[in-house]
Order: sequence, then structure tokens, then C-alpha cells
Amino acid sequence: MTDINGERLLANLRTLGAIGGLPDGGVDRLAWSEHDLAGRRWFAERMSEAGIEARVDAALNVFGHLPGTVGPWVLTGSHLDSVPNGGRLDGAYGAVAALEVLRTLAESGDPLAEQLEIVGFADEEGVRFESGLIGSLALTGELDIERLRDGLDWEGVPIRQVLATAGRDLDRMLEAQQHRDSIKAFLELHIEQGPRMEADKIDLAVVTGIVGVHRQRIEIQGTQNHAGTTPFRLRHDAGRAAARAAAELRDLIQGVDAEAVANIGSMRFYPGGINVIPGRAQFTLEVRHLDEPVIGEAVWAFATRLERICAEEGCRVVVELLSSVPPAPMNETVVGALEQACTELGRRPAKLSSGAGHDAGDHFRRAPGPGRPGATPRRPRGRGADKVVAPPWRCCCPTRSTRRSRSRPSIRRRSRSAVAPISWSS
Repeated sequence: MTDINGERLLANLRTLGAIGGLPDGGVDRLAWSEHDLAGRRWFAERMSEAGIEARVDAALNVFGHLPGTVGPWVLTGSHLDSVPNGGRLDGAYGAVAALEVLRTLAESGDPLAEQLEIVGFADEEGVRFESGLIGSLALTGELDIERLRDGLDWEGVPIRQVLATAGRDLDRMLEAQQHRDSIKAFLELHIEQGPRMEADKIDLAVVTGIVGVHRQRIEIQGTQNHAGTTPFRLRHDAGRAAARAAAELRDLIQGVDAEAVANIGSMRFYPGGINVIPGRAQFTLEVRHLDEPVIGEAVWAFATRLERICAEEGCRVVVELLSSVPPAPMNETVVGALEQACTELGRRPAKLSSGAGHDAGDHFRRAPGPGRPGATPRRPRGRGADKVVAPPWRCCCPTRSTRRSRSRPSIRRRSRSAVAPISWSS
């Protein structure tokens, strides 16, 4: 069992947080942006500085393992991109902690170092393309290239152009899956991004499953007209229909299952004039739950009510499926190993499901042992260093002797990895 360098971990988190950092303490490292690319270069440079072989794949994922080691590896890390004005620990904590763990194992001569690979995934957040987990989906071979091919980002820029500006080729992104057979398990350390652990005064939790996420874009079509000359009784107001549906969302979803959640995060009226009755209204719907049948029932309940509202308002509705990610139960063996490791370190972790989607969710069907331990309550502006480095913060494997080794790991001079060395253009 080896202590990590807590001061180095915090210093690296601060430095990464300054890339795209905002005056209020947040961070803007939107996927594929200059700040995102700068963060990835910084991550790769820190690997090289620590004697770790850094590589980037066709999907802009940044990997690192000890030179000459041979997989399959246990992969650990998280994502490096952020939402606009996001939290400095979201994703960054898991990636930087993975770097510190591998670096500590290598410095102490622990043989486990050669069995570990670290990663900074690309575009987990999904803000620009309305579809997230891009890097991990490419790695597992499940990225829907056709859906992205003719798509636009949130500012109307062709997705192909966005990727090209970042040095990636859409048609080559699935080459990332050539590396998946080199991964035998995946672990992701992440902040909770919610209030449960903080409210219950829990510092550490092991995740039992990640919720499924269903997303739709809904358009209500009514009749555009003059707001001053058209009485209420003769209106077919798409804006009113959308507003009514949004107001009823919470009660509808709670009526299906008390643990289900849903959100309408974006709504627009067209043409948007102050004196014009909206002829069109567009909004997004997201539904989350740990059980897929509950998600389906919740989506159906909202759709049924929306149809009735539109009939009452003289409108019609068109629904477009954006994405549907199934729930991801975590591997019980790995969950048990994580609990054992925490116990050996004198900690008693809680067990929670994760309400946020994560890269680990994409690996549960591929790697035999994915798991994701939640580590701290959400710290939106990077506060709470006492929780990020909570003693004892150590590298520990519960399946072997905890006797510390001072010899250098035995390095095999062949690599099965198909991922190319660092190249920021494809």
C-alpha cells in the first residue's frame, strides 16, 4: 500500500482548472475547443514528464501506460471536457487522480504499475452535438457515425468541420475500437454531481449502477398569428401547448416512479416576436432511471399527455429521438473489490446509484469488470481539498498482499496497443 502525493494531485487539479478557467471559479473546456485541446496536451505532457507513454487515438482520447508494458490493462480515468461554466472537478478529478495513482505506483516500484493504463476521454458531456460519451463510444465501437455525419453542432457548425478543426476525421473515429481488446476492466473515480452525499455527510461511495438516459427533441406546430388581433379562443398557440406540457412534467414522471427524474432544459418559440403568437415551439426532453422499463413508461406517459394538450390547443406534435442510453449495472465482483479496498483503508463506503451518465456506463457491456466509485460530494467550483485528498488516500489492490515492493516492475518490451502515438491531427 503506497501513499499518493496529495500536494501534487491538488497542484495538477489547479493547473488543469486554469485551462479555460473563469473568474467565478468555473471552467469552460467545451469539447473540441482550443481550451479542450490545450487540456489534452497538458495531460499528455504530464504523462511524459512522469515517464508514462502518452498516446492519442482517432477519437481524441488520451491514453498512457508504462513504456513497453503489454495489455490487457485495467483502465482508469475520466473525461477532460466540461460543460459551459462547469465545475473544475467534473471529470478532471478522475483523470488527474488516475495519473497520480499510476505515477505513484511507478515511483514506488510496484509491479501493479505495468497492469494499469490511464485515460482522458473526449466529449463526455455532449453539449455541442447533443450526444455525449463520444470518446468512450468510439472506444467500444458503438459510436453512431451516421448520425453525426450530416449533423450540426449547437451553433450550426457542421460536425465534420468541428472535428476537422480539432484534427480529427469523422470517418476514422471508430479506429479507436482497435484498442478495446487491450482493456480488461475500467474504473472511474468521479464526484457525485448531486446533493445526496453531502446532505447525508457521506465522503465516499461505491456506485452500483448508472441510470439510463433517454433524450428527445419535440416540436409543436401551431399557427403563427398577430397577438393583438387574434383572440384567445381562436388561437393555435404552440408556445402555450409547450408551456402546459412543461408545467405538468414533474407530476407525470413522479406518478410513474418516485425515483425517476426528467428535465426540459431548452425551449424556443418561433418566430420569437413579442407581438407574434408562436407558430412553432421546440424543446428537449430528458428522462433518467436505473430501470429501462420505467424510462419507457415515463416517456409514454408524457407523450400521451402531450398529445391531449396539443389536441386541446389545435396543434400537432413531432418527436425526434436524440439518444437512448440504457442503464448500466456495475460488475458485482468489482463493486465488492472496491468495498474491500475501502475497508482495508479504514473507510466505510456507502453504496449508491449514479444519476449522471458517465464513460463507465459505455464499458459495462464490454469490459468484464467495470465499476465507478463516487468519491466526493459535488464541489462546483473546485472547493473541498480535504475531501479530494482524504486520508488515507493510497493506492491499494485488495486482491494481493499489501506488502510494499521497492523493486522496479518487470517490463516486457512488446505492446499490443493499436493506438497511435501522440498526434493532434489525423
